[in-house]
Amino acid sequence: MASPDGRFLAWAVADDSVRTADPLHPRHEHSGSRVRLYDIAAERVIDRFPGFADDASVVAFLPDGKTFLTLGRGTAIVRLWDVESGKERRSFPVSPNSGADFPYAARRAALSPDGGNWAGSGWESPPTPPTDPDLPN
Repeated sequence: MASPDGRFLAWAVADDSVRTADPLHPRHEHSGSRVRLYDIAAERVIDRFPGFADDASVVAFLPDGKTFLTLGRGTAIVRLWDVESGKERRSFPVSPNSGADFPYAARRAALSPDGGNWAGSGWESPPTPPTDPDLPN
């Protein structure tokens, strides 16, 4: 994702220093994420953002280029990050039903051109395991 002024590229990478249990399969773990910036003019990668527990994607920069939005697909958490400090400004769930009881809830998000609104999509309830009529309930 490119910043509006063309100064930065941002993308999420796996961060194995942050591990979380899979809510549906507690013996399995997932890597967390961190965001990397590439300063185009300086031709260098900037690693100022901390790792966090989620499989995230960078969705959009806000129009001022000072903040960008990530979507945590596993926890359905939206995070707003300060580009200069590398700190999380704010976070909130995609829906009131998001959280540990609703794994893998978020799939997509978008930001309006003026940065004033965002939209997200995903599941509002946990996946239902397939049933087999030959097995007892």
